Amino acid sequence: MTTVTLQVEDNKDYELLLQLIASLKLKVITTSKKSSLQERQKLLSIIKKGGSGKSIADPVKWQKEIRKDRKLR
Repeated sequence: MTTVTLQVEDNKDYELLLQLIASLKLKVITTSKKSSLQERQKLLSIIKKGGSGKSIADPVKWQKEIRKDRKLR
């Protein structure tokens, strides 16, 4: 058995694909969660802010303040 995951953006293409799948007697397992473009852009913005390393001006000072439970070098 082979499992294939497809991402289909256009609803017409999706409907056509479902027809093909039915004619081939294949099994469909839908696992998609629709998210809005705004939601995706918001999440990408958060990732970009946190992953750049620029969100913390002085990482050493920040780490010392956060980790007061033990002395950092």
